[in-house]
Amino acid sequence: MIAVKNMTKLKKMIQAIVKNFRDSSIKVKISIMLIIVAFTPIIIIGFTSYYISRSIVEENTIKSTHYNLELANNEMENELYEIEDISLILLSDYDLQILLDQNTVINNRLAREDRVRSLLDKYVATNAKINSIAILDAEEYLKYHDRRDRLLVLNNFEKIRNSSVFKDVKALGGKPLWVNIGETADDISLIRVINKVGTRQKLGFIMIDIDKSILGNISRTVNTPEDGNIIIKDKTNNIIFSKYDENKNIIDNFLNIKKSAGYEFVNIDGNEYFLIYNTSNYTDWLVGVYLPIDYVFSTSEMIKNITMVVIIISIVISIMWMFVISDFITKPIKEIRSLMGKVERGNLSVRFNSKYNDEFGQLGNSFNKMLSEMRGLIEEIYESQLKIRKNELKSLQMQINPHFLYNTLDTINWMAQNAKQYEIARVSRALANYFRLSLSKGKQVISIGDELRQLENYLIIQKTRYQDLINVEIEAEDEIKSCKIIKLTLQPIVENAIYHGIKEKGSKGNIFITAKLRENSIIFKIKDDGIGMKPEELDELIRSVEMTRTKGFGLSNVNERIKLYFGNQYGISIQSKYGVGTEVTVIIPKIKEGDLDENFDS
Repeated sequence: MIAVKNMTKLKKMIQAIVKNFRDSSIKVKISIMLIIVAFTPIIIIGFTSYYISRSIVEENTIKSTHYNLELANNEMENELYEIEDISLILLSDYDLQILLDQNTVINNRLAREDRVRSLLDKYVATNAKINSIAILDAEEYLKYHDRRDRLLVLNNFEKIRNSSVFKDVKALGGKPLWVNIGETADDISLIRVINKVGTRQKLGFIMIDIDKSILGNISRTVNTPEDGNIIIKDKTNNIIFSKYDENKNIIDNFLNIKKSAGYEFVNIDGNEYFLIYNTSNYTDWLVGVYLPIDYVFSTSEMIKNITMVVIIISIVISIMWMFVISDFITKPIKEIRSLMGKVERGNLSVRFNSKYNDEFGQLGNSFNKMLSEMRGLIEEIYESQLKIRKNELKSLQMQINPHFLYNTLDTINWMAQNAKQYEIARVSRALANYFRLSLSKGKQVISIGDELRQLENYLIIQKTRYQDLINVEIEAEDEIKSCKIIKLTLQPIVENAIYHGIKEKGSKGNIFITAKLRENSIIFKIKDDGIGMKPEELDELIRSVEMTRTKGFGLSNVNERIKLYFGNQYGISIQSKYGVGTEVTVIIPKIKEGDLDENFDS
């Protein structure tokens, strides 16, 4: 019951709003409609630009971070390649090969062992990145090391022996394996099999521990903010490096990543992060970067704030201009009310049925009163005089209406220029010129030059209406511009191309108009790249044009007038292909001013 009452109240409220709007002045109606029309694109464009900028920032962040990760990976791999080169030098050392080969008779063993230990010490002492170097024999027992505390080295190898590392190292058959097992938590280690030179016989293992701090270069290359993080894990899911080890939840999140590369948004402890990660081709380590959302989208937030300010300013300015525009638009409408009393129409039975109480309602009452007085006056005239009067009124109608509209549009043009509404002025001026050329002093035959100028004024109006949807190119030989043509021959064809060709296509289209002289005929071609017609549609249109049916009325009217004035050998022809476009050809005779009979244009 309550819901029904609420619906009734809502319905009454809507009806009251509609009635108030209907009975309000035209100035208020125009202002409200202009506000709706203006604000809609402003708001849509504003928010669209924000979301587009946000997506662009996101895309650029992904690209730049991936690029920096690749640079960081390259730097890290170069560091590790250097250690790998050292391991190659050591494992191929002649004395070490002899000492590890159990099938070799060893001479001067002590001297060789001293030389091997000296070689290990030299690389540790001269390379700050290396913490220790150790050699194991084929049975995985410590053989030589760089003379540091032997107990620490033995403990370290106990960890290695109890892990799965040696299984992986053996499977690689001499290729290096980087792991996070070393004397301290700050070490990472390279381990590889030592094979007898020239064979695949396993002689032992080499292990080089390096300081994990060299991985800190990745953080500097990627340039993460203070509250961001960089984490590296190996293929066994052990953490190799983390910029901030204390953030356990971020580390746990990274350990759960299964893909080798990608990006995603993650929420950790209520904080939003943008995670980007990829895998090193050399070490198989997964490197991930956690960037705070506020850091990533700081630029788009600034754009959003600027956009909101611009929208508010635009709305304020639009409201001010809309009231000014509505004032100028309603002034000529009020003038039309008094001018309509001077207009006579041939059909005196029509009535203006107004359901509004605004200026249009007043205009309708004046119009109805005028018709009533005119009808009473005409009833007093003899039947013969009435027939003459109707013909005179019908003749005057063709000139009075265009004159009236031309003068009114000229007033609109002047007022729009004063208001600096140059787009309105341009359109009203084009429409005024269109009607001025339509008058042509009552003539039905005009020059081709005037016909093209009238077409250009029509296209100014259409281009303003459809913005950048229409592009028109006109080429006419100078020789034919003084020749004669029936008024309004080209405009209906161009109108047909716009409404049934380009508009149906739904995207920008082109119309090409050419006028050329061929012997004693002038050939016009109006070609568009609109939607075109299917064969059955083209056949139906051609039949309609030839039979003067409703479909294709504009074209049939043009065709009929050409044949009436110039003969059946002239007229129009149509070619069209669906999805490609339509071409209309118009053929008329070459007629100069002196060639016209005095009754030709009657």
